[in-house]
Order: sequence, then C-alpha cells, then structure tokens
Amino acid sequence: VFTVCMVGEIVVELFPTFAEPTRENRLHADTFVRRFLPTAFSANFYRLLSSYLTIKPHLSDNYINNMVVISDGFVTAPKLTMDAARQFSYSERILAACVSPDGNKHFMQNLGKVSGGAYRMFDGKAKGKWLNAAQQLLQICMEPGLTQVDIKWKTFGLSKDMIEQAPIYISSLFNKTRQIVYGFVPHCRAATLLAYVGEQELETLVSCADLHVTRGDTLHTLT
Repeated sequence: VFTVCMVGEIVVELFPTFAEPTRENRLHADTFVRRFLPTAFSANFYRLLSSYLTIKPHLSDNYINNMVVISDGFVTAPKLTMDAARQFSYSERILAACVSPDGNKHFMQNLGKVSGGAYRMFDGKAKGKWLNAAQQLLQICMEPGLTQVDIKWKTFGLSKDMIEQAPIYISSLFNKTRQIVYGFVPHCRAATLLAYVGEQELETLVSCADLHVTRGDTLHTLT
C-alpha cells in the first residue's frame, strides 16, 4: 500500500488512507505529483514525521514502512526533523533522495542514515542515471536491511578508546551495497561483525591470514 504527500508550509496528502497500488491509483499519484510546483526552502517535513510518530504505536511491526523523501534538503526546523527521524526503528526507515545540485546533501544523507534508511543523489547533470537510482530505492523498499552494524576488533587487552576506525557509525546496510571500514588496531588480525535484521541479531567472525599481512612505513601523519 502507498500514499503520496506534498510537503510545503502545509501537508497535502493524496489519499485519506493508504491505498493499494492499482493502475488507477498509480495514475492518480502521477497526476497529483505533476500538478504541484516545488516548494523550495519551506518544507515543513517535521509536521509529517511527528504525525507519523503519533500513530506509530498503533502500527504493526510485521511490516516495513518506507518513507521516500524527494527534496532539496532545505526544510523548516531541521533539528526537530532530525530528532524525529532518530525515533524510527527497524520497521520503518527514510529513503532520502536529493534532487537539487545546490541542495543540502549533508542533511539528506544524515536523514537517511539516522533513520536506518538510505540516501541517493539525483544529479541534474547525469539524468541518465536517475532510473537506476530510483530502481535501487524501490528495491530497498521491498527488502529488509541490516541495522545497528558494529565491529568488535580483537584488541588483546587494548583499550577501545585507543582504536581508530572510520566510519565510526554504520546505521544500515542493504543487499548489493558495500561498506569499507578502516581500522587502525595494532596486531589485530580478526574482528567480529555484529548487526540486526529486525529483532534478530547476526554475528560472524572474520580474520586475516599471515599471507595477507603487509608491512610499511608511515611517511606523514596529519595532526
């Protein structure tokens, strides 16, 4: 089921409740989207999120609720919007799509990250890639994702505060996506990967053989 909302200073919703994706309803949605003009710098997205969080306790956790946000990233009350997105759990996520070359890409990327969702940039100079990016978002809508991804390095008694890792926080991963994590941990050749699919915890151990160990010199360090 789905619905479409136009978010400006007010929120205009296509259907009074969620509708089945029939051919007729999809045509209604297409007409609805084409009828409106962009509302730059005045999207009160927080109002929509707060309304959703109000009804969230009455929704079933057996289904994944995807909220695809197509925006330039300039919204009213950005801090409140981000705080609301952080309240999303494994059963709902925001898929953020930035469609303006001058948009607030950082905000849109964080919006997808903190909600356990994803982010895609629709570059106006590469419209030939838009269809592929849209198909990726639709594919994510239909599948579960890994959340609360964590790495526990084998430190041999080394304090966790002395471990350097980038990126530090990994909110979510989806099928056919790749995440490279760099860690500076002396004498470490193994790590435990932890993640959740829904409420189920997954754990696996990865290690490095002696043949894969290389040695080198540090030429310069940024301070």
